[in-house]
Amino acid sequence: MIQKVGQIGVPVKELDKAIHFYKDKLGLSLLFIQIVWPSLNVTVYVCS
Repeated sequence: MIQKVGQIGVPVKELDKAIHFYKDKLGLSLLFIQIVWPSLNVTVYVCS
């Protein structure tokens, strides 16, 4: 059984909108941004 989620990685195309949604709307802490290839960014959030 899953007890706790430590972090999630979300592939996004519109980085600014994703940061606004996950950070400002859901209240998750941004851990880092990883550029995978130019058309796809991955944002990783800490889930506490």
